[in-house]
Amino acid sequence: MRPGCAAFFLHGSIQHLLSNLLPFIVLSWLVATEGVRRYAWVAGLVCLLGGLLVWSFGRSNIHVGASGLIFGLWAYLLARAWYQRSIASVLVALLVLAGYSGLVFGFVPVAGISFESHIAGALAGICVAWLMHSKALLAQK
Repeated sequence: MRPGCAAFFLHGSIQHLLSNLLPFIVLSWLVATEGVRRYAWVAGLVCLLGGLLVWSFGRSNIHVGASGLIFGLWAYLLARAWYQRSIASVLVALLVLAGYSGLVFGFVPVAGISFESHIAGALAGICVAWLMHSKALLAQK
């Protein structure tokens, strides 16, 4: 059985959990500045869509850990800046890009790491930003 959408809450070890904790807290806090309800929707949709993508297209390995959610929150914050085009969201995106630019290496396949979760989470984050913020961009045109 594959963990699917629950994979974001499961970890292989305490070290695995601890390595995900700081980026999860920082990126969650940045998304939550839009409000707790918005954060719940973003995180929930990233988990759901990212989990479904990994379940549908991932290798037949075990995919666990919050890194898919972390990549989703990261991509959401970057894509949100594109759609909102406000000074605040662009500054947050630049901060996130500078602070977590190393995440791009997570898209490269490495033995023992689910790069599929990273890609699926990032795609989910972009989709969620589009769902929640593209209307603002269309209204400007």
